[in-house]
Amino acid sequence: MEINKEKRKITPAIAIRILEKQGVEISSENAQKVVDFMYILAIMFHRQHLEK
Repeated sequence: MEINKEKRKITPAIAIRILEKQGVEISSENAQKVVDFMYILAIMFHRQHLEK
């Protein structure tokens, strides 16, 4: 599954800030993995529910 990272609005830096507000510490590398995973889930949701 190819994902265009230039069009993303949520960056690892934003994810880190959001998680820090909730008391979660995360490295930049792990934040990138979290963001990638969330975008994959969003694509899967879109394909399953909105493209019918």
